[in-house]
Amino acid sequence: MSRKLNYVKGIIRDDEPVCIDDIISQIPNATSVEISESTFTDTSYAALASLNHKAKLSNIIFRNINTVLFFDLELFTDFILKNADDDCNFGFEFKLYPGNDDMIREINERFKRVEANFHKYINAVLEQRAFAKSFFRLKVC
Repeated sequence: MSRKLNYVKGIIRDDEPVCIDDIISQIPNATSVEISESTFTDTSYAALASLNHKAKLSNIIFRNINTVLFFDLELFTDFILKNADDDCNFGFEFKLYPGNDDMIREINERFKRVEANFHKYINAVLEQRAFAKSFFRLKVC
């Protein structure tokens, strides 16, 4: 089985970063997507949730996410459930602030806690879906 990998640092169009949803919609056959400079807007999560990616994603990594303001757990979970394999490798990391004073360290620590909780949640949702599929197969047989 060939694995199609798409790694993107970030894309600039008209002096503005291109949003995650625009990038992913342009690579419908990719099974692995890694973006190291991830830009989300107020419409990105809804656009992702409505996206039907042609290939199931086995690897989704978003690094250096530009903002937490528009974060929508429910819509992002919908995107994952519709487009990812049950054993999908998932990564989601916010851009941390430079600096070493107490306030910057506290903000960055909070980002890291949100990331860790989000990873646990998405992995649990995927695991639950896989369990439900296997349970259904057992029950039907």
